[in-house]
Amino acid sequence: MRILCFFVLLASLSTIFCQDVWKLCQELRKNSYNTLVRSPRNCSIFFNCYAGLAIPFPIVCNNGLVFSQAYQTCVFKSSRFNDCNQAVYGGRYNDPLCNSYPFGLNRDPANCRKFIPCFNHTSFPSMACQDNLIFNVQLQRCTTLGTTACNQNNPTNNNNNV
Repeated sequence: MRILCFFVLLASLSTIFCQDVWKLCQELRKNSYNTLVRSPRNCSIFFNCYAGLAIPFPIVCNNGLVFSQAYQTCVFKSSRFNDCNQAVYGGRYNDPLCNSYPFGLNRDPANCRKFIPCFNHTSFPSMACQDNLIFNVQLQRCTTLGTTACNQNNPTNNNNNV
């Protein structure tokens, strides 16, 4: 009887803990694609989502690592790829941002140093250009600052006209 109670308690706690992850998986659904979703409560934990459903087993990064939503892998906490405390755009089905390039790359609306891959009008998490590069929508790649419109002093103040 104690074992049964333990499993019922464990299932209840898992359900409560995973409710936010279930919502994230629904928001990030990509038809039949597989994606990983970081726990909203712990940046070192992530879950596997498949077709909008969360597989309810947490995956834990090794010590000193956190899960990068944009890069879909564990990275060092001190790494520039650590996006734990940042909002990560992307992962939306039928995303209006993908209308210009439904099978291409679009500039992140919050930061012209990042771009958002789109496939069949579904956006994927934003990815960063290499250091000192800005995403150029027309060229579909990261370029130097002078080749695209972006506020030089504040690249997060984006000009989406280019």
